[in-house]
Amino acid sequence: MSPDGEGVETVAVNGDASGYYCDSCGNFSLSGSLVAQLTAGGTLKLSHPERAALSRRLRLQNDIESEAQTLLTTYDVESLKNSNPTIPDPMTQITRLVREIGRHYLETGGGFRIDGITRARVGTSDAQQLIQSAKLAIETGMLLSGNNGSTQHPNGYFLTFAGWEHFHAMKRGKVSGTLGFMAMKFGDEVLEKFYSEVIKPAASDMGYELVDVRAVARAGIIDNIMRQQISDSDFVVVDLTHDNSGAYWEAGYAEGLGKPVIYICNDEKFAQKQTHFDTNHLTTVMWNVDRSQDFVKDFSATLGRSLNLY
Repeated sequence: MSPDGEGVETVAVNGDASGYYCDSCGNFSLSGSLVAQLTAGGTLKLSHPERAALSRRLRLQNDIESEAQTLLTTYDVESLKNSNPTIPDPMTQITRLVREIGRHYLETGGGFRIDGITRARVGTSDAQQLIQSAKLAIETGMLLSGNNGSTQHPNGYFLTFAGWEHFHAMKRGKVSGTLGFMAMKFGDEVLEKFYSEVIKPAASDMGYELVDVRAVARAGIIDNIMRQQISDSDFVVVDLTHDNSGAYWEAGYAEGLGKPVIYICNDEKFAQKQTHFDTNHLTTVMWNVDRSQDFVKDFSATLGRSLNLY
């Protein structure tokens, strides 16, 4: 699904679906009907913003499940078109690029090289647009190139001090589009482990830092701290497994602010007692420690739709 159509090869055929590998997007497959609609003579045409959004969706899902092969159907593509995706503005592109470069440095200590995967994660329509954002980030003092500012960058890109300030501001929720808030019961061993080992990494793989009130505790009235944190967040994840009154309150506050709220619940609890009648009709992502990959897939898709990521 590379916007320029390059770097895509057929790798498998599974029944009616055709499998592909893209240098930017990773592994994916298309239903037979979708292939027919997208090829010559088909009626389904994708604009550059739509291709960029679809590429980003596939890349994020491949980041989570590298061995999986996401199946796209005609319904998926039509739904994406109906959401009227747009190319992210330059500041959003730079923020996402700074995130990629900062993470790479913390993992490797080396410079960052832009490639097709970077383009897909950032969401630009082509490589040249991404290079332009990198140039703008250099001009505004956020990036340094390993080759005196040249875009050839044989040693890769690095963050400046201002770039690192921007990177850490993302983690603190001071930059839009980077922070989520988790509302849950504390002290439950099973949930705490699932939160730290599954939910937080799933959000991180989609480019978001997920925090709870313990991570931002400071002097002051706790209710006001929570209000501020929810206000600074782009979405709220609410676990309803334990019928925790605080979690319901935080969900209501977020709903009142117009924030996307992702409800989750242990599947066994939901099957036995469901949740409060005000929420049991809402989309709720079920979790079970024995089926964590199923949760990650459903959670990521729900978060992506809620934030109009694709």
